[in-house]
Amino acid sequence: MSDLKTVFTIKPFSSEGNESSGYVIHFEGDYRSLFQLINHSLKQINPEFVNVEMRLNDGYSQSENISIARNKGFQEAPTLGIYSVDNIGIILLPGGTAVVQARTKSLPISKLNVLLTAIDMVAKRKRSMIYLQVMG
Repeated sequence: MSDLKTVFTIKPFSSEGNESSGYVIHFEGDYRSLFQLINHSLKQINPEFVNVEMRLNDGYSQSENISIARNKGFQEAPTLGIYSVDNIGIILLPGGTAVVQARTKSLPISKLNVLLTAIDMVAKRKRSMIYLQVMG
C-alpha cells in the first residue's frame, strides 16, 4: 500500500480591491486525477479558471534550480529566479520550491486539461501540489 495521499479542497475567496470573488481549489496528486475530479464534479456549473499553479519541492536549492532552468533554455526575466517557457511562468523561490504557473483571463473547463498537460510537461513531475483559482 502506498503512503502517498491525495488532497482536494475548495475554499472561497474575495478580493475587495478589484471586486473579484471565486474559489481556490487545492489539489495534491496527479493532474490527470484532478482533471477527472473537476470534470465530474464541477462541469455542471461551467467554471472559468484564471490561474493555475503547480508547486514542486524536489530537493534542489534555488541556485541549483536556476542552473537547471538556464541549461534547459528557459527564457530568463530581469528578476533573479523568474523564467518562462511557452507562455508558462516559472518562479524559483529561495527555499527551493519551484512554482510553475499560467495566468488566464477566462479558461473554460473544456480547455483545462490542455493547460494542465502543458504545465506538467514544463514541470516534468508526476506528484505536486496544484492550485486553481476559479472566478465565480
